[in-house]
Amino acid sequence: MIGAAAVRAPQLIPRRAGKAKPANGAGKAKPSWIDLSSVLPRSLSDLTHVRFSRTVVKTITFRVIVTGLDFAGNYIVLGEPTTALGLSAISLVGGPLYYFIHEGTWNYLVGSGRLDLGSRAGGHAILDNHPLLKTITYRTFGTIVEFTTNYVVVQDLATAALLSSWGFFLGPFIYYGHELAWERYGSRVGSAEPSNKPRPKRRGPVIIDVEPVAMPT
Repeated sequence: MIGAAAVRAPQLIPRRAGKAKPANGAGKAKPSWIDLSSVLPRSLSDLTHVRFSRTVVKTITFRVIVTGLDFAGNYIVLGEPTTALGLSAISLVGGPLYYFIHEGTWNYLVGSGRLDLGSRAGGHAILDNHPLLKTITYRTFGTIVEFTTNYVVVQDLATAALLSSWGFFLGPFIYYGHELAWERYGSRVGSAEPSNKPRPKRRGPVIIDVEPVAMPT
């Protein structure tokens, strides 16, 4: 009896189902990476999406707004018009160049469809809000450059941080408002593309002569 029970027991006790192994790559989440080869320009024709005329006009309008505020902030913190004017002069030279490169890069990414490709690959909703994302990227790199420049000039860490805080807190609102204004009112600047399609000819009035038809009685 004991021997028979020992033989039959393993057959009656239900076996524990082992964990099913996932199929090849079925259970693993594939990382979403953006292929740089699909973002970078492949030919000179891709650079037409930069829209140079629009970028130049936006650079000028933004610099006109920012230069006065930049000098006012520098003068309030430093109290010396000469040093404040020197810092504003540096921003007046380097700021437009940085803005032009940043704006041209964004025009290229949006116009060529590279940014939409990156949005589908990354799956981030913030990529659909171009003005907000442009504000974040512009202010991030701009603050680093601005703080470095201020520190080289004033040679004081606290003063450089205070000067940079002016642009760090106020700058995003100015940039974001500037972008929204251009999206609403400046859509036609530099966006007109020559069309080779012939214009439709205007036709005169069409006269239809209808003869009366006798109805059977």
